[in-house]
Amino acid sequence: MMKRWGNIGVITITVMTLFCASKQEATDESAVQTKDTTVTEQEPLVDEHGFTNLLAKAPLPDTISLEGGGCILYPLGWSDNSRYFAFGERGDRTRTALEDFFAEFWLIEVEKDNFVKGISASIEKRGEGEVLMDSEVESVKENFLKKAKPYGIPGNKLGEKLEMVVHERTDTHERIELKSKDGKTYELIMNKDFREMEECHINGRFELKITDKTTGKSVWLQKAGKYFQYRNGYFIHSAHIDPTNTYIAVFTVKTRWGFEGSPEPRFMVNTGRLP
Repeated sequence: MMKRWGNIGVITITVMTLFCASKQEATDESAVQTKDTTVTEQEPLVDEHGFTNLLAKAPLPDTISLEGGGCILYPLGWSDNSRYFAFGERGDRTRTALEDFFAEFWLIEVEKDNFVKGISASIEKRGEGEVLMDSEVESVKENFLKKAKPYGIPGNKLGEKLEMVVHERTDTHERIELKSKDGKTYELIMNKDFREMEECHINGRFELKITDKTTGKSVWLQKAGKYFQYRNGYFIHSAHIDPTNTYIAVFTVKTRWGFEGSPEPRFMVNTGRLP
């Protein structure tokens, strides 16, 4: 999401080569499995398949670095009426032969959890010796904010980033506790499902549910759907609530096999009404 990330913490992970296996029959599309060289000497966040490691219990920084590239998150915040949420990411694939840099900014309609068509901005640079300057990213962001202004996006209304405690993180399941400053506690559950395809590829999908620990009420932010190509890992990154404490935006880091078989991280977001 670079050579210019300043003092933001970076997790660098070396991921072992994914071994090919024989073609498996596709699993039922209607259900997800349900369950109620490293930078440091710490446990890596992913195993040999790119899946999240069972022992990786720490909240994640806004900059994620993998063998195939890196990505940094830009939360831009809520609209004045909280109906829209804006974010961006800046990334690179400089660890492969592509030498690719990019920055993208998007607007989400919160209740529908969909991108707003036509309200986005991006830049991409490819080729040896190319560099994406901070000033270029800032220019793209300003262009995006002009497009988003009619939707009430000031670009600095971040709401509250919830405190996150990771209780469980495996290749198929995550259970995370979220705490707000006013004392509310939520439980966030992610169930993940993967199937191995031909040519060493893994396709993945997930479902995401949030529960108010006081009332016991739950909301599905993401239901199981189609498998996404070349997705070999998902893990919950962070969660933001709007200033009215009505809506939530949950960021997930997805890893995919990129050029030359190296895993690359990208950010995605799910939005919806709090339970």
